[in-house]
Amino acid sequence: MRRGKFSNGWKKSFQSLEKRAWRTAVDAAVLLALAAALAAGVNAWKLRGGGSGGLPWVGDWDSYVESKALAAGIGIVTMRELADRVPSAVLDARPRELYRAGHVPGAWPCPAGDVDAALAEHVADLDPAAPVAVYCDGAACADSLEVALELKARGFARVGLYPGGWSEWTANGGAVESEAAP
Repeated sequence: MRRGKFSNGWKKSFQSLEKRAWRTAVDAAVLLALAAALAAGVNAWKLRGGGSGGLPWVGDWDSYVESKALAAGIGIVTMRELADRVPSAVLDARPRELYRAGHVPGAWPCPAGDVDAALAEHVADLDPAAPVAVYCDGAACADSLEVALELKARGFARVGLYPGGWSEWTANGGAVESEAAP
């Protein structure tokens, strides 16, 4: 007799545990679906101008820096304009090591974290009223935007961003200048 009671008690306990496990799994799935829907909705709202702007979807990173530049009143410079030396000065916002390894001919180093020192080196050559172009590694690199914004804040009126950057320049056969490491 005891054996039967034990079997039924164990069976009921197992069924109760199984129901709780399924309920927990369903609750987790519902919570995950709600979180994903909320995140997508908030991001879509921010991309349409709500709040302070949203993070772009993966496919939008190529134009993210360019969009931020345009929103800040910074113009876009094409590869043709850069090759034809339309801007009076071209600044390379990449780290100095990358600049030394190769850069657009005539460009000056102006690393994003060292704008003060870089501008001090070329203060006599820079005219705040003349066009200045800034580039870095490529479309997803925000260093050029950081330098361009800093130049605008310092009174440079005609700042342009070359969003394709070094990767586009070299991929399309742009001339390359390099320096020996000191």
